Amino acid sequence: MSTITEEYRQLNQQLHENAEYGAHNAHRWVQVVNDLTWEFETFSVLDYGCGKGNLARLLSKMAVKNYDPAVPKFSEPPEPEDIVICTDVMEHVEPACLDDVIDDLKRVTNIALVLNIALRPAKKTLADGRNAHLIIEDIEFWLNKFAKYFDLLSISGKNGSEVNMVMYKRVEH
Repeated sequence: MSTITEEYRQLNQQLHENAEYGAHNAHRWVQVVNDLTWEFETFSVLDYGCGKGNLARLLSKMAVKNYDPAVPKFSEPPEPEDIVICTDVMEHVEPACLDDVIDDLKRVTNIALVLNIALRPAKKTLADGRNAHLIIEDIEFWLNKFAKYFDLLSISGKNGSEVNMVMYKRVEH
């Protein structure tokens, strides 16, 4: 299983050296995480692809675990948690690694997965000239990818530029 190649990890690590990259929008997810932890009576949360770790700082009373393979201090493979939040990540995944990343999200999610996925090109480019969003697909593509392991609880979007999904992990019998 390969969730990221070494070459791509290095390209993303360069992007993360910019103080602004991976530092925005954590505030958008505070209420969502609060609601889910209340609903499931848990404080077990993983921010998968955490960037600068801002969500964990905003939810400091929950001891949110951080994981980001392109940020050395957060690069240790994570243990499963009840609630996993994965925002502005999936569109950055290398296409050849996508199924492995989804398998890993299944592995680390005990109850619910929160996804925010951009459906448009990024404003940033990688050092090799590629757009930072390597996968630009529609909502149906993403629903089909996650339907193998998760059941959809809610879905919303923003002018066709992004999709937000909350999914329950399917119980295997």
